[in-house]
Amino acid sequence: MNWLAQNGAQIGFYGYVLTGFAFLALCAYVRTPNMSWHAPEARVRIACLVTALWAGLYAVHARYDVFTVTARLFLDAVQIAAWLNVLAILVSLRSHSSWLHRALALLPWGVIAVSGLAALLSMQPDSDPVIAAWVALLGLSQPLLGIFALEQVFRNATSVSQNALRWLFFGIGMMLAANFFLLAQAIAIQGFDVSVWHGRALVFALAALFVFKGLRAVGPNWTIGLFVSRQVVFYSTSFLLIGLYLVLMSVGASYLRSVAGTWGVAVQSMFVAALGAILLVLIFSGAIRRRLMAFVATHFYRNRYDYRLEWLRFVQTLSSRPAQVNLQQSAIRAVCQIVESGCGRLWLIDEQQRRYLQAADWQADVAPSLGIAADNSLSEFMRRSGWVVDLAEMATNPELYDNTEPPADLLVLGPDGIVVPLLHVDSMYGLLLLKRPPDMGKLHFEDRDLLKMVGRHLAAHLWQADIDRRLANSKQFEAYNRMTAFVMHDLKNLTAQLQLVVSNAAKHKRNPEFVDDAIATISNSVDRMGKLLTQLSQDMRGGANRNVSLADIARRVALRAGTRQPVPRVTISEEVIVNADPEQLSMVLDHVVRNAQDATTSSGNVDVDVGREAGSPQVRVTDDGHGMDDAFVRERLFKPFDTTKGARGMGIGAYQTREYLRSLGGDVLVETALGKGTTFKLVFPHG
Repeated sequence: MNWLAQNGAQIGFYGYVLTGFAFLALCAYVRTPNMSWHAPEARVRIACLVTALWAGLYAVHARYDVFTVTARLFLDAVQIAAWLNVLAILVSLRSHSSWLHRALALLPWGVIAVSGLAALLSMQPDSDPVIAAWVALLGLSQPLLGIFALEQVFRNATSVSQNALRWLFFGIGMMLAANFFLLAQAIAIQGFDVSVWHGRALVFALAALFVFKGLRAVGPNWTIGLFVSRQVVFYSTSFLLIGLYLVLMSVGASYLRSVAGTWGVAVQSMFVAALGAILLVLIFSGAIRRRLMAFVATHFYRNRYDYRLEWLRFVQTLSSRPAQVNLQQSAIRAVCQIVESGCGRLWLIDEQQRRYLQAADWQADVAPSLGIAADNSLSEFMRRSGWVVDLAEMATNPELYDNTEPPADLLVLGPDGIVVPLLHVDSMYGLLLLKRPPDMGKLHFEDRDLLKMVGRHLAAHLWQADIDRRLANSKQFEAYNRMTAFVMHDLKNLTAQLQLVVSNAAKHKRNPEFVDDAIATISNSVDRMGKLLTQLSQDMRGGANRNVSLADIARRVALRAGTRQPVPRVTISEEVIVNADPEQLSMVLDHVVRNAQDATTSSGNVDVDVGREAGSPQVRVTDDGHGMDDAFVRERLFKPFDTTKGARGMGIGAYQTREYLRSLGGDVLVETALGKGTTFKLVFPHG
């Protein structure tokens, strides 16, 4: 250590001489066919020349000690500024960070001006340490900004460009890091270590080798592809701000300790603890994070969205959903993630009813929807224009939306929701309602464009899934028809056997053996027919619709079902008339009541209530049986040919019930929970 102190000046002299010749050689090596200030090779050549001159002046100082501290800080500011200008042109080649380019271009001139003025004002030795300390603090911003710029350019360059830039950036980074260490140490120890000032000459000489290797790799082609990731900008900006915060906190703590006298240590500790607590609050605050993201998106980034990452996440959410989440829910969730919405609801078109029926919810704790008329004015406006509807904007500027009125169902998530049209080819396939996220201002054109694109993709995706489902159902119905043909064949054989018994009865009716054989044949036929009947669903073809009393239908169904336990209890809250085929309606209600009996023990209760709710005629069938979970209701309850009754059921009763109610303009709603029973609501259109 003593040897280093005694020979530091000599080491510094030879080190700076070596550095000067190395960068002079680099200056001669760099070919500059384009001497424009905007050409990277021109700026590199200037930076090498400035560094060579800087090293020469430091070699003189190492031998003759001719410069004050502030004068040396001025020389360092000029040398760092030359390389920051190289980074500025690299940032501007393809990067979106125009703010970073401006900072790299303007900050060095400010530091040079301040340090130059300080060098002139600190000619007197007494004022030199105080002024030098503040100049060192300001000068620390240059290498800090340079290291940040290196990280931005290198991390976001293409893999080919990274291979070319690696050694060049490593050399520049060594020089910036050496200067950063020098200035940071000066601030920490409140003084300047001369041996460190001389020792960095060897670091710069080594850095010249890496710069040379990097220039060879880059060659004459300085066109590097850059893509600035939003996440990288956000976290790098956060890192930079935290670093500046900690530096200012250290300076403030040192100042308080120097002026607080005997209480200096205590005051400094309390100051650091308080500012540290504030920093932790800022880091873990969601509101601060959203504001910083908005600040980054507005000022540091040309685009509001990182489309590559958004699209990858969107596809990932759609393609890898959990078992308990269906495709429609995944679709809602995928769009909610883009705008950071907390919940949403999806409606899809039913061509027969010309209504948008509720298809799925995502974390929306609101009442179920009976559907939205397909011919409403807002839907027609979205079909024509393809616009994403901002309900808050519609309320204040209805003329932007042709003075249309939103259906009441679109206001269930708040009056400021966002409605995304799901357009397939030229028609509206569905509507997606998103709850407006907190702190979200007016929809930007990028928000609208991205949501429109995602809406079209979802429409095509859901339409294809619907076509696949219909095709699968069609094949199942095909199999059902084939099975019916076999059943009819069995019935034909049974009929032939009974006809044979009847035709022989007149001749052999006095014969005891014939009577015994006939009884056995008839008994066998009855057993086989009973098995067939329990496997076949009831025929849903009926006559024309007419006005019928729901109360009368409910009483007849309860009377027929009264042969089984528990016996249904009928309550008529209001006499209502609906337009339907009485036979089909009886079979539908009979199926629901019998299902309720199957789900309930003999000591349980099955209640049938006829009345109105929200103006719509309804029949409510409630049991206190074992109930169903949400996944079963979503995935299996209304799925044709899916049954939990084994050979006793065909699995199409619930499907036929819902389809028939929907054909009347109504719907079937289910309220259930495991262990708490089930309520089926047969909802009819307004009379």
